[in-house]
Amino acid sequence: MVARMTDAFARMAYRVLVEERKYSAKDVATALGMKYATFHARLIGRVPFRPDEIIALLCAVPDVRIVDALLGTTRFVAVPKVEADNKRVRNPILRNVIDAVSETTKVLDMVGRVQGADRIDDPDLRATLEDHVRAAERALAGLRARLAEEDVPPARASARG
Repeated sequence: MVARMTDAFARMAYRVLVEERKYSAKDVATALGMKYATFHARLIGRVPFRPDEIIALLCAVPDVRIVDALLGTTRFVAVPKVEADNKRVRNPILRNVIDAVSETTKVLDMVGRVQGADRIDDPDLRATLEDHVRAAERALAGLRARLAEEDVPPARASARG
């Protein structure tokens, strides 16, 4: 099981760095303190990443898909940490709610298109649905984390019970 998760992690890192070229693989190797050949051996799955290398890679390449691949079939969802100095988002709680509703609406729309189907057999549609479900889960988990961070007194017991 661990080997499969490591393989999925390496495959996604390879996809982001080599196929999509989102970051320079050579620069990332340097940031990790590795020769490119050593790093490439990990990207192609010949040598597994060590835990400290995984952390360093995630710091150098903050692509949530790599974290999703690492978490694989676990019960955990990757949620980026809240950045207190992020001035681009005026209301991060509202942003999380909007993201969650947006992704959930996309799932509802896609499932609505295949009305009456007990299963979703198209692998591309299924993969897209899973991506939107993960994004919705991430937004809801982010909302939960932001609400937990706020210094708010506990709620009074509801009269409606």
